[in-house]
Amino acid sequence: MKILLCFFLIICHFSTAFSGDVKPPSILDIETEFGYFNASFWWSIKRLHLHNFGSNDEIKSLKSPIFKAFDYSDSDKEYQAQFKISTVYNENILTSYSVEALFSAVPTAFTFCYKIDEEWKCPVENPFTLESTVIKNKMEFEIKFYLKAEFNNNKKTNTVKKDYPPTLPYHGKVESLRNELLKMFDEDEASKFVIESGGEEITAYKSIMQARSSLFKELLSNGTDRLRITDFQPKVIQKMIEFCNSDLIKNFENEETSLFAIGYDYKIKSLMANIYFAKHIFIFFYCSF
Repeated sequence: MKILLCFFLIICHFSTAFSGDVKPPSILDIETEFGYFNASFWWSIKRLHLHNFGSNDEIKSLKSPIFKAFDYSDSDKEYQAQFKISTVYNENILTSYSVEALFSAVPTAFTFCYKIDEEWKCPVENPFTLESTVIKNKMEFEIKFYLKAEFNNNKKTNTVKKDYPPTLPYHGKVESLRNELLKMFDEDEASKFVIESGGEEITAYKSIMQARSSLFKELLSNGTDRLRITDFQPKVIQKMIEFCNSDLIKNFENEETSLFAIGYDYKIKSLMANIYFAKHIFIFFYCSF
């Protein structure tokens, strides 16, 4: 009695859960933020060695103009960047230059490159070091700096929700893969071919017959849509196709021997095995002339 009552309560619970009076539960409720702003700047210098960088005691850096970029999608927000070149001394001897990119707001990511003699280099560090010998050995040259920065302050919110439908789509009969494939083949004329036999035309599916039989795979390899079989009755051919499509034959109609024979001729091993084990027939030998 307790078991029956428990079963009744379970049934009631499920019928209530899926009734139309209950609001479907949410299966997806996410919130995302996205948005970014990119800005690119470049600066070109000729004859850098002529600039007065001062001395070890009083270093005078060379700074570019302040570059500005505006994000018009974020209330015209302003971003600034500037290049700065300073000298580095070792025992009062100029050894290198320190090149730095300055920002008004810290970028999410940036690419900082320079070019001398048509060769671009993009160090990872900021600031990066430029050896003084590169400048001294080239009295007449141009150096270019390129900076690309990415900012993600421009954020937007997006909410996505998905609910169960009021009527569940998986109620009722669920189709098998076999039936869905047969339906797909039946709707596609290019997947079919015709077997002529005894004045009848029997339709079969190319992909299925090629998968079942290496001989059919060879016969259909040239793209033909029509074959002729003269040594078996149409009824036997139809039952062969029935088996290839579904792995079973509903009614053999005493054609087991003929079906075994057509399976042998057209190399359908699964058909021969099914007849042999299902019907317990013993075939000593089959030969077609």
